[in-house]
Amino acid sequence: MDRWSLLGDVPRLLAHEIRRRFAHVIGFQERETGFDSTYLIATFLDPNVSYLLSRIEQVLAKRELLIMLYKPITHEEEIRLEALYPSTPLGSRFARLARVATVTQMMDQVTQPPKLTDDEVEAYMKNFSSKAPPSSLDLVEFWKAREKEYPELSRLAFDLLAIPATSAAVERVFSQAGLATGGRKCQTGPILLEIECLMKYNKKYF
Repeated sequence: MDRWSLLGDVPRLLAHEIRRRFAHVIGFQERETGFDSTYLIATFLDPNVSYLLSRIEQVLAKRELLIMLYKPITHEEEIRLEALYPSTPLGSRFARLARVATVTQMMDQVTQPPKLTDDEVEAYMKNFSSKAPPSSLDLVEFWKAREKEYPELSRLAFDLLAIPATSAAVERVFSQAGLATGGRKCQTGPILLEIECLMKYNKKYF
């Protein structure tokens, strides 16, 4: 008897819950998921993990990257949209969708888009590796060495990749105390306690 069959529907339900919770990061193929392309672009600009992206994800990342680079052009349009829609979650969503639609339309209409920016993205795509680097790369050094080759991309890469995912990441970089006190900062609640119990009492399945 397959040991995984003892779990019944648990794996399927867990997979469904994971997809739901991370829809804003990985749900670009689904509608109404609140997908945020920032995570995708950051992955695209990180050679340590960018090779994990599928071809479809690379194309989407390129499109979203161009939209983000075009953002300064549409600053006045954003101000107009912010004034038009109320400052509510629903209003913010409509404003973002309207901004993306506006920028996409502008990109389609521009006969000669900013050549430098487009060339940078195209050059980065040509040098895009589908394999993991031989060893982990220091992202600061990687983009610092390519500032002249990719001036706009490097600027954006520094902005995106400098955003810590959690405060713990910052502590791990700047302070060993973060590692020493990590356990105390977990703030175990009902959800973490449930996960801990699930793993503890089902060790034989892992």
